[in-house]
Amino acid sequence: MNFTTKVLNTVLRSVFGNAIKIRTAQARQNFARFGLALLASGALIACTSADTITGQATQEQTQKQEQNKTAHTKPADTQSPTIKDDTVILDKSQISSVKMTRYQPRIPLTGALIAGRQVALSLSDLTKLDLTKPTLSAWHKAVGEQVSKGDTLASITDAHGKTHALLAPFNGKVIATHITPDAPISTNAAFITLSDERSLEFVGRLPKFFHQHISIGDSVRFIANGEIAFGGQISHIDDSSDPLRVRAELRLNERERQTLKHTLENGALLDGQLEFGQMQVGVLLPDFAIFGADFSPLDLQNLTTPPFVANVPVAAHAWVITQDHRLKFAPIYVLEYQPNTQRFLVTGMTDDSLVVLTALPKHADGKLVQVP
Repeated sequence: MNFTTKVLNTVLRSVFGNAIKIRTAQARQNFARFGLALLASGALIACTSADTITGQATQEQTQKQEQNKTAHTKPADTQSPTIKDDTVILDKSQISSVKMTRYQPRIPLTGALIAGRQVALSLSDLTKLDLTKPTLSAWHKAVGEQVSKGDTLASITDAHGKTHALLAPFNGKVIATHITPDAPISTNAAFITLSDERSLEFVGRLPKFFHQHISIGDSVRFIANGEIAFGGQISHIDDSSDPLRVRAELRLNERERQTLKHTLENGALLDGQLEFGQMQVGVLLPDFAIFGADFSPLDLQNLTTPPFVANVPVAAHAWVITQDHRLKFAPIYVLEYQPNTQRFLVTGMTDDSLVVLTALPKHADGKLVQVP
C-alpha cells in the first residue's frame, strides 16, 4: 500500500470509524478514493460509529446533539440524477452517511384496565355494629354489577327487627354473593366478593410467536393523553390461547395517580409499548430516503402519531452505495418514528453504508455511482 493510499484510508476511516470492513487491498484502495472524492465535494456528513454508540451516556448525549445538527436535508427537486449507460451521476447533496442509534426493541400493546384483585368481605368488614342474629333481607346489587363506594350492597335485619344497609367500601364489581335471603349471617364468614378497583391491572393480547421474546418482569411503557405517561411490568403471561393474554401491573407515583385519576378507570382502554430482548443498533433515515417495492416514496404518515411504533416492522427499501461504488436497492424494515429527530428508525443497514437521498428508477440498481 503506497503513501497516497494510506492517507486516503486514514481520511476515510476518520469519517466512518473502525467499524468499516473492506476485505481486499484493491477494494480498500478503490473505496478510499471514492470516499475522498465525496469528502472533497462536501457530500459526507460525519456519522456516529459503532464504537461511539457503545460508549457512555455522555457520548450518547453528544451523538443526539450531533444528529440534530447534521439532519438530512432533502435535495432540491431540480437536482435530478443523471443516468448514462452503466453510470449514475449524483449531486453531493444527494448522498449521505447513515446515522446510527441504539434502541430497545418494543411492540405496541393495546388492552384494557381491570381490577387487580378480588376481595371477599365479611359482615364485620362492612359494618362496625354489633348485631345480634342478623339475617339477609335483600340484595341490592347482583353479580356482575358495578358498584361505587357508598352504594348499598344489601339490607340486613337484626334480632330486634331493625334494618341496616351495608355499603360498598370501595369501587368495584360484584364477583359473587355468598348468602341467600332470610339466611342467618355469620359475622366472620364471606358475605360478598368484590373486585377492588383501587388496584388496577392492564390486560392485553399479543401474537403467540412473541412468547419466546417476552417474560415476566419485562417493562411496559403506557401512553395516556397522547404521550408516554407511566410504566408497568409484566406480571402474568397466559399462553393457552392465540393471541397471548398478557397482564401487567401499573407503576405509578402519587403525582401520576392524581394527574390520571379520571383516565385510569376500570374498563378503560389503554395503549402501551412492550419492551423485549436486548438493546439493538439501527439507522435513522428521513422519510424521503425510504421507498416501497415500486420504487416510489413510502407513505409512513401513520407512524408520525402516538405511539409512533409499527404494529409489525414495515417492509421497505433504501438506495445505498456499496463498497464497489454501485447502487443497491436494499431491503430494510421500518420500526418506529422518532419525533425528536423527525426520522424513522430502520434495520437492515450497516454503519459503513452510504445512503442516497433521492428517488431513482428501477434500472439504476447495480449501476456505478459518480459524484462530479
